[in-house]
Amino acid sequence: MLIWSIVPSQTIWETAEKESTVKRKIMDIKGAKVMVEPLADGRGRILQVLSTNPNDFLREELSPGAIVNLV
Repeated sequence: MLIWSIVPSQTIWETAEKESTVKRKIMDIKGAKVMVEPLADGRGRILQVLSTNPNDFLREELSPGAIVNLV
């Protein structure tokens, strides 16, 4: 990728490096495939819905940012 910017490259890529260290898991939660960021005590935050079923995107309990139990 080529970026033309007056912003120093260290500033641009600093956030990309931080995001790459975040542990992400693809899991089946309540019958839908989602990407989850594990948190403390067996819980996780939904980052993205990966399901191909359009109805899964309408389910409030699967919306990005929702906290779910992983155990």
